[in-house]
Amino acid sequence: MPAVEEIPRSHASRKSWRAASAAATGLLLLLPAPSFCLSSSQRPSPPADFRKADCSAHTEVWDAVLSPSASDRLHSFASGGDGGDGGLSHRILVRGSHHASHRPLSPLERALDSILTALGDASSAVEYWTRREWRHIEAHADVDEAAARTDAPATHRHPRHGHVLYLQVGTEVRGPTAVFDAPRGVRSGADLAAGEDLRGGITLVPPAGGRLARFRGGALHAVPRPADLWFLPFVRGAAKYRPEEKFGRSVVLFNTWPSEGDVEADGIGAGEYPGGAPPLDVEEYFWKEGEEGACAWETGGAECNPGEEWRGVPVNHMDEGTSSWEEAKVWLLGDERRRGVPGRTVKILAEEGRVDGDEPTSGKSSASSLREALLHETSKVTRFQIRGL
Repeated sequence: MPAVEEIPRSHASRKSWRAASAAATGLLLLLPAPSFCLSSSQRPSPPADFRKADCSAHTEVWDAVLSPSASDRLHSFASGGDGGDGGLSHRILVRGSHHASHRPLSPLERALDSILTALGDASSAVEYWTRREWRHIEAHADVDEAAARTDAPATHRHPRHGHVLYLQVGTEVRGPTAVFDAPRGVRSGADLAAGEDLRGGITLVPPAGGRLARFRGGALHAVPRPADLWFLPFVRGAAKYRPEEKFGRSVVLFNTWPSEGDVEADGIGAGEYPGGAPPLDVEEYFWKEGEEGACAWETGGAECNPGEEWRGVPVNHMDEGTSSWEEAKVWLLGDERRRGVPGRTVKILAEEGRVDGDEPTSGKSSASSLREALLHETSKVTRFQIRGL
């Protein structure tokens, strides 16, 4: 079985991480390249319809990012099979010239590296973790959790981009990833509670095997369960998580963090994040391949499909001028300091209305309301406007 060696990261180790990153380029000239089971000829090209995310972009979604066999193998690895970690622990992958340790990448890390390469994302620090069940995830924005224990909410460090890679989805699962947006950003319950000043949207991404969602790293996001939880006065009974064929929701979640000197064309870079380092107290996962042979995963491996095979998924909208509004109650994660409001919930108004067309590429949604989309939509990505109360 592969062995795991863990290196803790703390406030004090930030300096050593930056020093290792700065020295990595020189080390690459002196040391032989490690075997990552992914040659340059295997690197995927960018998707033909890829539009690089920028400050004004909302959630972007692609299908066919992974083949069914790759999705299955990654799910097995994430569940503890084939030497996988099998836990919910957050890990750090250090990519490219910053990767001073020259350790072999695990199959899951190779998949993430290939996806980011296809997207043209050169981020060196990638935080990742997995979930295998459809659970209620309250609305929150990802932060450097260790630093957030002492930092003021206004100075919380957020990732550059957040991602959800969907591996397997049970037949009874209706829990989309819901991502909030607004011109000034939606990072906490306080932004949702801005009253009439709130003019934004919520994008629902239904889970589907081989699908990838990408959004701004500081965006509030959630997974409701029951699917229409935001419209229920109360919930009775306990949720079911088995059998996996019905209630499994196997995903890999990963964030890209800027390093010192990293600045993208859209202006999102280290200057926006104090310290310019990966999140604190998150360990690197040192995976060692077994004696059955190096690159045992290479045949039928887990890298993403070539970029030209990815299919961009349109974001559907309600027809303008036909909308009314319904009240929703969004549950928030964390304590009052994290939520930004005293209560556990914030009420908002969500757009509802009916559209005429239902063509797959029309850019229109057949769902007449946020509630309907949460309950019934299994494929189409839909954005609803939201307002404050």
